[in-house]
Amino acid sequence: MINFGLNIPSLLGILLALIGILIIPLGLSLRRPFRVGNVIQDIVFAVIYLLCGIILFFQGWRLDPVLQFGQLLLTISSIYLLIKDILRHSSISRG
Repeated sequence: MINFGLNIPSLLGILLALIGILIIPLGLSLRRPFRVGNVIQDIVFAVIYLLCGIILFFQGWRLDPVLQFGQLLLTISSIYLLIKDILRHSSISRG
């Protein structure tokens, strides 16, 4: 039996799963020069984001409001650091 509701953790799960799918193409297109370490990092984080997104989507309705808020803060900070890392590497290689 699969239960899910459309609440904050489910929306965060959808967002994390989409980021997990898009992180590898974005990382490859924005980072120059090509480094194997960056690709491995993108693959590892893509798998983590995808798994966390799926878990939050299907099991997020079980979380109480304090844990939902904690997941929201963790997701926002994680996405911020991801974008900062990709943009930092792209700006270093350009100039």
